[in-house]
Amino acid sequence: MADLELEIAGLADLERRLTDLGGAGARRSLSKGLRAGTNVVLAEARRRVRKKTGATAKATKTKSGGQQGQDITYSVTTNYVGRFLELGTSKMPAYPFLRPATEAKAREAVEIMRQITLAAIEAEAAKR
Repeated sequence: MADLELEIAGLADLERRLTDLGGAGARRSLSKGLRAGTNVVLAEARRRVRKKTGATAKATKTKSGGQQGQDITYSVTTNYVGRFLELGTSKMPAYPFLRPATEAKAREAVEIMRQITLAAIEAEAAKR
């Protein structure tokens, strides 16, 4: 599979504001934005998944990868069957839903992430 490439412009102001805020407030603000952006992709993945019982759609969730150093990660995960639907097997064709959802909603997810993060930064700054 080819990697998804997305060029994001205009986030320098966001990075500066996070740096100015610093510490736990910056982590909370960024986490709120990342979760909101990931939820955009999650909704699209649930819409696109091949449904027989709906169990895979229900099991597709947003997951926090936690924080490692300065990196905070969120991802969309699915159940055991969802992996086979996404990639296929030797006996079953692939019915991709995660990759197409990411490709379709990447720009919208980044914009939502930016907006929510900026709002969270303003809220954290107002607490001071």
